[in-house]
Amino acid sequence: MKVLALWGKGSKGKTTTLNLLTGLLSNDFTKNIKSKYPIKLPVDMENDNCYVVTYNGKRFCITTRGDTKEALEKDFEWLQKQYNKEGCDLYICATRSKGATCEYIEQEAATGDIFWIAKASITHEKNRTYVDSQFIAQQQCLANECQAALMKDFIDNLITQRII
Repeated sequence: MKVLALWGKGSKGKTTTLNLLTGLLSNDFTKNIKSKYPIKLPVDMENDNCYVVTYNGKRFCITTRGDTKEALEKDFEWLQKQYNKEGCDLYICATRSKGATCEYIEQEAATGDIFWIAKASITHEKNRTYVDSQFIAQQQCLANECQAALMKDFIDNLITQRII
């Protein structure tokens, strides 16, 4: 198993970045993506999902949930069950910066490759009144978009180099 993990602290835009990446990998978003099983998520996690995307002849299994080991286990189990026969060329997921989610990915890909990409995030000191929080939010959106594009370029290079 080959895994590309977007690694970072909670609430730093991992889900947003992976959703943007999914869109970039999908020439026709509605035809190339198969959404996962319906689940009820807390309001703050409603953008999380699993996708299977075909891009340049490769199958990518993507889960945007990575805040808990249990969520990753459930999503990987579903993806492997759905695509066991065909397989996925690359699993893409989010993980926290340390702990159980990282350990789970290391265990799942023990005989494969793991590519860790640190989540780019923009923060500021909240006690500085001259910093507009709207400005920081806009810059984080730009960082998410740029990181999704860089991840797509990395995936293109994995394909070109025949790593996947």
